Amino acid sequence: MDKLTQEVEELEVMSKEKSKCKPPIEQGGSMDIENKHIEDMLLTIFQRLNKQDRVLEKIRENVEVLNQMSGSHSRSIQLIGTLLSHVMPHLYQSQGKGSPNDVLAKPKSEI
Repeated sequence: MDKLTQEVEELEVMSKEKSKCKPPIEQGGSMDIENKHIEDMLLTIFQRLNKQDRVLEKIRENVEVLNQMSGSHSRSIQLIGTLLSHVMPHLYQSQGKGSPNDVLAKPKSEI
């Protein structure tokens, strides 16, 4: 009986070792599934990055437009200030007084 038990144990050990070391042909199926899963994850990440790139590009374009508008408005304000100084010279006796809004906001008695 001991010899039979020993042989059964040896067969069990061999069986366990076989299950650990699968031939490459048998491993191929699980590797293909794992590779496909990794490929799908990478594709999802790539698609999200592309979407974020498009959003960032739109933001960059919007910032550029805002900068252009800001510059345009600044030039318009300067032009309005110059025109006001020609139209109402009594309000602009010196350039050091400030902006037209500062002068116009003061009551006439302070001018």
